[in-house]
Amino acid sequence: MSQENQFFLKVENLSIHYPLRAAGLFSEPRVLRAVDDISFEVAQGTSFGIVGESGSGKSTTVAAIMRLVDITAGRIMFDGAALHTLAGESLRVFRRRLQIIFQDPYSSLNPRARLGEIVRDPLDIQKIGTDRERDARVMELLELVGFRPEARHAFPHQFSGGQRQRVGIARALATNPELVVCDEPVSALDVAIQAQILNLLKRLQRERGLTFIFISHDLGVVRYMCDHAAVMYLGKIVESGTTARLFSNPAHPYTKALLAARPSIHARERPVTDKVRAIGDPPSPIDIPPGCRFASRCPFAERRCLDHAPELHMIEEGHRVACHLAM
Repeated sequence: MSQENQFFLKVENLSIHYPLRAAGLFSEPRVLRAVDDISFEVAQGTSFGIVGESGSGKSTTVAAIMRLVDITAGRIMFDGAALHTLAGESLRVFRRRLQIIFQDPYSSLNPRARLGEIVRDPLDIQKIGTDRERDARVMELLELVGFRPEARHAFPHQFSGGQRQRVGIARALATNPELVVCDEPVSALDVAIQAQILNLLKRLQRERGLTFIFISHDLGVVRYMCDHAAVMYLGKIVESGTTARLFSNPAHPYTKALLAARPSIHARERPVTDKVRAIGDPPSPIDIPPGCRFASRCPFAERRCLDHAPELHMIEEGHRVACHLAM
C-alpha cells in the first residue's frame, strides 16, 4: 500500500447538515448540524471506535460511510476510491466490501424468513455465485458463527438475542466484506452474551483480516475491541487517539466525564476522572454556541472557551484534543 493510501478508510472534513423549516414567517432558515467538519483515518485490519452521548453524531457518521445518508461537504475515501461519489451499479457492486451489524437483533431480522434465507439474502442481492454455491456459503457462515446445519430451517423467534446477533454477523459476512460497521452490536444483550459476541468478532477479525468501526455508548466495549477511538460531542470530534491513551490519559473534560460516569467496582481504574462531571444538558444542535460546544457543561470553562471554538490539535504523537486548556 502506498504512503498516500496507507489508511484503508479516510474521512476528510465530513459535514452532514439538515435544513429545517424556519421557526416563523420572517425567521431565518435553520440548520441541524448533525456532523460538522470531522476527519479521521482507519488502518486496514484494525478496529476504530466512535463514542459519545445520544445525538453526538456518531451513528450519522457511519450512515454516511455506508452511503445511507447524503453528505453536505467533505470526502470519504475507501481503499483509494471516492466512496461519496459512487452511484447506481458501481455503488451496488462496491457495497459488497462494506457491511453493517445492527444494534437490535430482535428487529433487524425478518421474522417471516428462515435463518438460511436471511444469511443468503445479500448473496442473492449481489448475485454472487450459483444457487449451489450460495447454499454452500450459507452453511459455511452459519457454522462459522456457531450454528448446526439444521438451524438454517428455523425462524428468528426460535432463538435468543445472542443467537440472533450471530445470525446478523453471518449475514454481514456473506459477501466477504473488508469493512464492517458495528452499530452498538451488543447493547441489547445480557452481559454474559455480550462477551461471547465480542470474542466472536475478535476471532473473525483475526481469521479474516476484517476492519471494524464500532459505534458504542459503552466505553468498556470500545476499550476491549478497538485500537483507536474518537470521542464525539454535538457533531464534532473533541478527542482522538489510541484507546490506551484515551483511557489512561484523557485530555478533554468531556472524555473525562464519560469515563467518570462509567460504572466500575475498581476505584483505582479512574483516578483522573473521579471529580469530573458534565453539568446540565447539551446545547441544541440547531442553535450551537460560538465557542467550545462543551463549555456550558464544563466545570473548567474559561471566558475564551465561551467565545472561541478550539481546534483539534496534537498534544502527543497520535493524540489529538479540541480544548483550550489541554497542552
